[in-house]
Amino acid sequence: MSGSTSSYAAPPPSYHSVDPYAYGTIVPASQYPQRSRPAESATAHNSWSISCPSTPSRKNIPNEPSEASSLCSTSTYRLKRFHKIPLLLWGALVFLTVIVMCQNTGYMPTLIDDIPLSEKAAIRRKWRLEKKLWVLEKTRHQDEVDVWEHERQEWQAEREVYEKEKEEWARRRREEEMHRKEMEWKRKGAHWSEPSGSAQCTAFGTRMYTAELLDLPMNVDPIQACSDMPINFHGRILDEPAHCENKGDRTWATWYIDFDEPQCATYWDTLRDKGCSAGQRGYRRFTAGLLNLRSGDDYDEMCRTTPANIGGVHFDHPTACERNWFGRTGIWDVPDGRC
Repeated sequence: MSGSTSSYAAPPPSYHSVDPYAYGTIVPASQYPQRSRPAESATAHNSWSISCPSTPSRKNIPNEPSEASSLCSTSTYRLKRFHKIPLLLWGALVFLTVIVMCQNTGYMPTLIDDIPLSEKAAIRRKWRLEKKLWVLEKTRHQDEVDVWEHERQEWQAEREVYEKEKEEWARRRREEEMHRKEMEWKRKGAHWSEPSGSAQCTAFGTRMYTAELLDLPMNVDPIQACSDMPINFHGRILDEPAHCENKGDRTWATWYIDFDEPQCATYWDTLRDKGCSAGQRGYRRFTAGLLNLRSGDDYDEMCRTTPANIGGVHFDHPTACERNWFGRTGIWDVPDGRC
């Protein structure tokens, strides 16, 4: 009939018009076409969702489907059961840990344990007593070692003092012996002329001196007398020269004095680090110029005999010497683990 609206002509109600929290049913958002959609549902989900009603909302809705209640109750039960599993696992792990610790400490017997707990406790007390005794013995032994080390250091210091005194006694005896020889030769009339030093240096801190043996008796071998005749240099008595030479009726002796000769004391300029040595693994090269050289000195020998201190290490001489326009340059190859 005209002017009336048939219930069969109207489209089915949208699922969005039903409160999803009331029934908890599966809602397809785009199952049926809709002529109009509210503004709040313009961004509705295009996927399936399951919503379970809360307890207050279900009380106010009549004819609630039993399927929703069944679905929601099943999901809730599974969720609770899922959360209980880790708790049970952790509880079992803690329980097993306590059991193992008790068994290892002897407070709880094991299945294969054939020793009573009382006997275990006695063994443990005995072991603790032995441990205390061992600690006391170790402390006593360490005290004895410390006392022994202190005595050894005192003995070493006394020995060093004794060695110094022994060297001093030997030096005095040697000086007395040389003085006796000198007096004997003087009684015979023999003596040395005034030593004459060379204008050039022969090595680091070393100068050559010569002197003639005078007033030697006719019945004395001049070479033997020269080798046995002592002489005094810078307050120090030397028992024999480096070599003797007889020239007709004259006898000459030569000495190389390597003490108290400051004019022959050469030294090195500032060291220069040249990096790792080429072709030598584990060595670092340093170079420095030689200073205080004088005209007439043996430059090569002065360079080969001049000491140096590099990094707190003493070197009696350089590794090599190199000629240059101002004299000589010393070269050192010093061990270095970084190279």
